[in-house]
Amino acid sequence: MDFEVDYKTVVDSIYGKHNGVSDFAIIINYCRRLLGTNFMNSDVKFIRRKARVAPSLSNFHIFSSIPTCILAIILNEMDEINK
Repeated sequence: MDFEVDYKTVVDSIYGKHNGVSDFAIIINYCRRLLGTNFMNSDVKFIRRKARVAPSLSNFHIFSSIPTCILAIILNEMDEINK
């Protein structure tokens, strides 16, 4: 199975030797493990796509209050981190 990706940094990172601790590096390392165990005969290729303009509906937002439906989950995770 071949995986086509339109973001060259992802392909370079998967085949690169760099490891890191950022969220991006953690995801890349997980992908490497999947490719090395479940998709051993696979290849990840960079495919240039025609650029499209994203709709202007996406905006940067800063939320000053945490929705009550997830507040308990966040507090529990923060307690686990601080232990």
